[in-house]
Amino acid sequence: MAKEVRAILKLISLLLTILVLFSGTVLAETELSADNLLMGPIRSFEVLTNPLGWGTSEWARAGVVAGTTIVLFFYDKELQEFVLDHRSPATEFVAAMVEPLGNGFVVLTGLGGAYLYSLKTGQEKLGQVVEKAWNSFAVSGLVVGVLKFSTHRHRPVGGQDRPHIWDGPSFYPYNLSFPSGHSITAFSVATVLAKSYEDEYPVLSRIPYVLAGLTALSRIHDEKHWPSDVFFGSMLGYAIGSGVMGLDGEDGKIALRPDLRQGLGVSLNWTF
Repeated sequence: MAKEVRAILKLISLLLTILVLFSGTVLAETELSADNLLMGPIRSFEVLTNPLGWGTSEWARAGVVAGTTIVLFFYDKELQEFVLDHRSPATEFVAAMVEPLGNGFVVLTGLGGAYLYSLKTGQEKLGQVVEKAWNSFAVSGLVVGVLKFSTHRHRPVGGQDRPHIWDGPSFYPYNLSFPSGHSITAFSVATVLAKSYEDEYPVLSRIPYVLAGLTALSRIHDEKHWPSDVFFGSMLGYAIGSGVMGLDGEDGKIALRPDLRQGLGVSLNWTF
């Protein structure tokens, strides 16, 4: 059943992607422009330079995340076995339902649908939230790709007892366990959604975090990732989502950015 659901979601994603590609005339007539969708992720790559401006507290939090990941690394086998020993029909059902929330096709389907809806209904805030979520999704995709192909950690698929095998950098398209792509995707988007609506809906805005957490846990449950993969991916996704949300509030920053409003060019941005 789960495979059929995922296949249907991928088909819907493909159809929606085609619809978005052919909606350029609508995008051109709105404030929520194609420029924002296409160049937004490039602008958002600024978050990758955030550590250059970190203070003591930020580095302390990063140290906690790194330290926790290392501890989990040494207990990956035991934690994995604990989760597998407690699987049940109920957990199988929950895992099958939330796993697609970290799948790139499904995420793009949701973002694309929400964006088209914002265009049709004139809901500017929704469109802006979707743009930021898309930016966060794009940045996290690049980061997780680099890390996966730099480490090539073996997955726990099929009961293989190999949590400590890393093949190192290569373009080999297998053994890409670290970090969890589903986890970083789910949390990078969930963080944007939660932070965008936390003032209006303080309780409901926590739901994206819950769903992202369940999505991350499903990867351990389904033997796709080790616990350390999932934890680090989740924290990285949260950091990227928070960074994207913080770009608009940066003070005293000067940046050169791509600009497509009047053809190909660059613009000088100074926020103060």
